[in-house]
Amino acid sequence: KYPNINNIEIIFKDGSEGLPEHSPFDGIHLAAAFDEIPEVILNQLKIGGRLVGPTLQNDVRVVERQKEDQFRETIHQGFYFKEIEVGII
Repeated sequence: KYPNINNIEIIFKDGSEGLPEHSPFDGIHLAAAFDEIPEVILNQLKIGGRLVGPTLQNDVRVVERQKEDQFRETIHQGFYFKEIEVGII
């Protein structure tokens, strides 16, 4: 479908714990809201990697992994996303 893109893999599964078997990632985008961004997903970022994801506090968080155990988070208010549903829907 996309002639010059050959590094995409489509995976159909419950993503509520990320994809640790394919990590670490340069970037992660979450499409459904968590109460808080799970540590199990944050730990799948490379150092220097960024995650963008909504929370149930009606905001979007941008989290950058700065060191193995250090993250910097910015919060952007005024958004609404559906809550994550565990399992394959």
